[in-house]
Amino acid sequence: MTVLCVSPKLNIPHFCFPCVRALTRKTTERSRNPASGKTRRIRTRVPVRTVRRTPSNSNLNTILYAQSSMHAAENSFVFRLKPSSADHDVSTPAIYVTCVTKLERVDQLPSFAQPIDEYPVGSEDPPADLTPQRGETTKPKPELTDQTAHVSVAPRCYCIVSRLPFFELFFSLLYYILEQEHIHRLETDFKLRESTESGESGEESFLDTVSHSTLKLLLKLYKLPVPFPGESIQLSTSGLPIEFLCPKGDVEGKLIIRWGFPVLLRLFSVNNLVDIFIAVLLEKQIVVCCHNLGILSALCMTIPYLVRPELSWDGLIIPIVPFDAYEYLGAPVPYVMGLAEDIGAARVRLRTQDVLLRQDVVFVNPTENQVLSPSLPPIPEIERLKSNLKAYHTQLKTIYERDNQDNMLNPLYASTKERQITTKIYLALQKYKTWFLGRVRDHYGSFAPHGTPESSVRAALLDVAAPQNRAFMAAFLDTQMFW
Repeated sequence: MTVLCVSPKLNIPHFCFPCVRALTRKTTERSRNPASGKTRRIRTRVPVRTVRRTPSNSNLNTILYAQSSMHAAENSFVFRLKPSSADHDVSTPAIYVTCVTKLERVDQLPSFAQPIDEYPVGSEDPPADLTPQRGETTKPKPELTDQTAHVSVAPRCYCIVSRLPFFELFFSLLYYILEQEHIHRLETDFKLRESTESGESGEESFLDTVSHSTLKLLLKLYKLPVPFPGESIQLSTSGLPIEFLCPKGDVEGKLIIRWGFPVLLRLFSVNNLVDIFIAVLLEKQIVVCCHNLGILSALCMTIPYLVRPELSWDGLIIPIVPFDAYEYLGAPVPYVMGLAEDIGAARVRLRTQDVLLRQDVVFVNPTENQVLSPSLPPIPEIERLKSNLKAYHTQLKTIYERDNQDNMLNPLYASTKERQITTKIYLALQKYKTWFLGRVRDHYGSFAPHGTPESSVRAALLDVAAPQNRAFMAAFLDTQMFW
């Protein structure tokens, strides 16, 4: 997949990483196995389509200029990276990548895709050697001629890489950039037809304009200071005023929950939501299976954060596991991993790759609203919790039925009313965690004076637990989060 990204410079602590670079298609990449610690090569697959030209170019134009699919959840996704040297250092900040994919011609780069090594931090404008000069064109050579019978198209992925999960801001920015590119490409094609008839060339000015404005916008993004909790940031250009509020408190947790929690509620019943919550509390190995990368990444990013801020998930988070790296699922640690296929196909592939899973692995299937697990003990007061959540979830169902649109699973398009109800559900879950952990801490303080062996404290806590809660408490007291 050809990727255009704001790429990382490890020594730069700014708002986002400052390089725009067009990465060519690769056939292999390196990946580190958390189970064995070894580095191996992974084959990647890029689906290239060949489109036959027609006299009107209708087939090609339908592919290249259709914009609605760009906003669909399957074409807008996120993932998370951590330096391999810091796999076991939970204090090392993660890197978040916001992605939008779009079908484009293989032989054409976007007008602003220049191989840039560095941006000068003190400049408002792109450097002179990166700004197209008069008479130059940003269109790569060679260009397909009208006599060419076929055109190759493939998905191109546009990414913004940052240490901050400001997904709403970054998706809005990517959509704006691609829409501007789309408009200027249409204008250019129209101008080319006119210039062909008149014998003049008018393409460069259109492409140069969008190239300069896009680079300038990305420079503004890079130079933005990292906002403090509770502060707002502003990014504006012609036709794009954006104001984004950085939440107070647990910034990372709140931003990720705001992005992915609405998707979780749209796809799962309250009973399954509570089962997922229990699986996270007990540090289970959780596998999410879904073809839709937007849904897959949103769920995998959100699920571990259901226990924040009271508790901290220290397991692995891999939102999209490559097909040739399913051996990662054999890692002997808690994890949340996403597989971009249905459960049946995933299990076949796991057997083919001789991956041994633990018997208590939890499979999450958003397509069928399923949580498959051999054993998830009920948490204390589970029926009261479900009752509180269902009162709000019923209101969400009405909104889902009314707003049944193609892009409804893209969190960016959650309505104000939906976000209000989603917040109430999340606060109800938070209230339950505060109550439950408060009771546990009260008992822990009574039974754990200085120097008391851990085994004695554990036995005392189990003794005071109600009989119906002991299975859950026994498993919870075995987790790293508790101790």
